[in-house]
Amino acid sequence: MSVCTDLSKQDWTPPIKIKGGDYWGNKKSMAWLVTNEEKTDVYSGGKTLFVYSYWEKSFHGLFKIDFDKGETLNSEGYMAGFAVEPQVTMNPSKLYLFGARYESPDSIENRHFRKIDFLSKEISYSNGWVDRKVEGHYPVTVRENEIKNSSLQFSFKAKDIYWRAAKGPDCGKADVFLDDVFQETVDCWANPVTPLQFAFIKTGLNPDKVHTIKIVVRGDKNPNASGTKIKNIRFEYSAESYRSSDGFSNVMGKNNWYYQEANGKAYTNMVFKDPSWTGTGNSEVGFFHMTSGSSDAVKKWVAPRTGKIRIEGNVSIEKDSTGKIFVEIKKNNRTSWNKTATFKNPASHDFTLQVKKDDAVYFMVKGNNKNGNNKARWDPAITYED
Repeated sequence: MSVCTDLSKQDWTPPIKIKGGDYWGNKKSMAWLVTNEEKTDVYSGGKTLFVYSYWEKSFHGLFKIDFDKGETLNSEGYMAGFAVEPQVTMNPSKLYLFGARYESPDSIENRHFRKIDFLSKEISYSNGWVDRKVEGHYPVTVRENEIKNSSLQFSFKAKDIYWRAAKGPDCGKADVFLDDVFQETVDCWANPVTPLQFAFIKTGLNPDKVHTIKIVVRGDKNPNASGTKIKNIRFEYSAESYRSSDGFSNVMGKNNWYYQEANGKAYTNMVFKDPSWTGTGNSEVGFFHMTSGSSDAVKKWVAPRTGKIRIEGNVSIEKDSTGKIFVEIKKNNRTSWNKTATFKNPASHDFTLQVKKDDAVYFMVKGNNKNGNNKARWDPAITYED
């Protein structure tokens, strides 16, 4: 736990570790519920708190915590990620997964956005940037540099911009500029590796203007860091975007996405069997995967309005799949894109279409095997560009 004297100051302390073994004294526990002393409020409390420890229907204990004056070590820093021991990270801000959660009340977590990975040609790099894989609870590949004054920049047209950088023990500081105006110096040191925090966020920009964000490597660090590296993961900017994994639901049609199987020209809704949608022909659709069998596996998106859309995505093949998989994108009954993907040669797409309200866009993994082992990982994203 970490506490502060005033939320407007955000002067958070290093973490307070609750002693007594892993996870408040019970190694089996994986979830907790904190309440105030009267057990009427799960959002705020006073000097005394209660912590319920549980997993699903299994109760593991109730712990009473009384806060009082004390002292914690500055060397412990802020808790980051999923380690039991106190670890140090850049700041005590929330960890955000790489996707969005539309049901969340958190305005960042429920954001609609278009992502621009570090490999994108839309990002301009100076000399000296190299690609590296960063290991950790969430291993990621980044583009990194430690040379002073090296930089990267990205131009966008939106009201909000997010920069995600991997933090770690060997990371230093970077200066952030927006439209050539200095914004802040970001310290990317953390221990352990922390890829799930945004390094920089700016909201409330003019959505009708093209903006440019620039990241400059300072070549310096705080005393705890072992290096000065800056590790770029990606940019995100607010957009009317519909990524299939972000909008995935157990409710058919929610967030404009439908889950179907196809035999010839007939499309039939699948049945949800947690955690995936399943069809009668051994087909299945989940957050990221699509498996076809004797029938095609289909993700269908229905346009909420008329406009120009950009359709981006990559199709990779599971190792235990058949040698070749035919994938196809249709608008209504007309093919817009198709390709044969293999394990060694994934398929990618990035093109635009004009759609009218209620037009349907189908993402299809074609079936040719009744054993249902045409397995593809496909997370298409649709973004309006007008």
